[in-house]
Amino acid sequence: MTEIWHLEPAHVQVVVDVILCLAIFAGLRKMNREKQVSINRDLLEEMERLIEESRIATERYIDALEEGRRSAEETAYLLMERERRGREVLEKINKTLSEAANVPVSVYRSVEKMAEEGMDPREISRVTGLNEGEIKLMISLSQHRGGK
Repeated sequence: MTEIWHLEPAHVQVVVDVILCLAIFAGLRKMNREKQVSINRDLLEEMERLIEESRIATERYIDALEEGRRSAEETAYLLMERERRGREVLEKINKTLSEAANVPVSVYRSVEKMAEEGMDPREISRVTGLNEGEIKLMISLSQHRGGK
């Protein structure tokens, strides 16, 4: 069985810092044994500065990762919400189309005639008792059919 290890970025930074410190101490120990080079304070300060810069860079990296994670979660939520709304709209359209298909031809022709006479969909809706959206759909279908 293959195991995949997952380390948090903070843990990785700790490991890197420990390895870097061990390397520094090993180098210093070797220099002290050989007595060829004395410990240079400037070199130690430079090493400390490098370690601090490494720590700061890691903190920034972790912050950027966290911000990216939050952004990805937010984007996923927005996409799911839009998909849900899209499905609702599609269901409403399908329902309206199926209802329009069941409207008797005489009502359809009456709506078509009233629209030709200049009545607006709101007035036709009031006269026929049908939904204004259905009236608009019937008018649109009528115009589309007449244009063919």
